[in-house]
Amino acid sequence: MNLLEKFNIVPKDRHLYDVAFTHGSYGTKHGLDYTYERLEFLGDSVLNMIVSEYLYKQYPDYEEGKLTKLRANYVCQTALIYYSHELGLDKHIKIYGDDSKITENEVLSITADVFESFLGAIFLDQGIEFAKDYISKIIFPYIDAKKVF
Repeated sequence: MNLLEKFNIVPKDRHLYDVAFTHGSYGTKHGLDYTYERLEFLGDSVLNMIVSEYLYKQYPDYEEGKLTKLRANYVCQTALIYYSHELGLDKHIKIYGDDSKITENEVLSITADVFESFLGAIFLDQGIEFAKDYISKIIFPYIDAKKVF
């Protein structure tokens, strides 16, 4: 089963998903004019919006500061790395470099970035409702369980 099938995605634009996993080093090495960074930017905003809406509805008595702190726990780099590994997204990253050039911390950061870029691709390709459904299955259970990252 490929990654798109795993998430029941019938792509309208398969290229978006290729872009979502392409690190700059790979793009440079292979003469590509794209990387995942723009999708990461978009995915970050989509993620924050979806999680914010959920927290707003789940915790009607929480004030802004408490909601912000709570959201930060579920959208921080540590959480994104966790989700990315849990979903197997890290296995699809296209990166170029030998072990001496890319540190373990950089690889972890890239893994977090790819979670957001994949979400950005989902949002553009499938729409906001699909993106909400995707996030609801991945992140909302951790919010409900009050998991601390």
